[in-house]
Amino acid sequence: MTPTRYDTSLLIGATGMLARVLAEVAARSTRTVAVARHASHSLAAAPAEMGILPVDLDWRDTDAFVDGVAAATAGCRVDLVVLWMHGTGKAATDRLLDRYARTDCTIVHVLSSAAPDPAAFRAALPHPEGRPPRGRYLTVKLGAVTEDGRFRRWLTHDEIAGAVLSAIDEGRDIVAGTLPG
Repeated sequence: MTPTRYDTSLLIGATGMLARVLAEVAARSTRTVAVARHASHSLAAAPAEMGILPVDLDWRDTDAFVDGVAAATAGCRVDLVVLWMHGTGKAATDRLLDRYARTDCTIVHVLSSAAPDPAAFRAALPHPEGRPPRGRYLTVKLGAVTEDGRFRRWLTHDEIAGAVLSAIDEGRDIVAGTLPG
């Protein structure tokens, strides 16, 4: 299966545990926008030919964050969004989901094991004129590795990145590891 090519990909929070996702998506994209608090520092050693535009924004300042993302992607057809934002970024997450669900892009929303059920996020997406959102909304829910029903360890960055890439490539929701409960 040939991986999908993207005009512009937008990855938020992908400079740490999702760095492998950022690199692989950038290789498939004409333009990649990577947004994080210290994106330019984290990506300082990234080769220029990867075509990654680092954008330093902090989601705790919701308006500046959303406006900065809009400015960084102005004039671009964003066709893939990967979101990894903690609960402190809920307001910014909601606004980004509202914006990109109205377009034809694929959104891959990475959720911690403590996050609400992905169905709650899906139900909150805009439904213009009673129709489903235009884009595709996928989730990757992060769990842990268990043994005999007991917690053994958290997922590694590689396991998490693999799950996100599977969601992108397979076009389906993914549960990585085992969820509590």
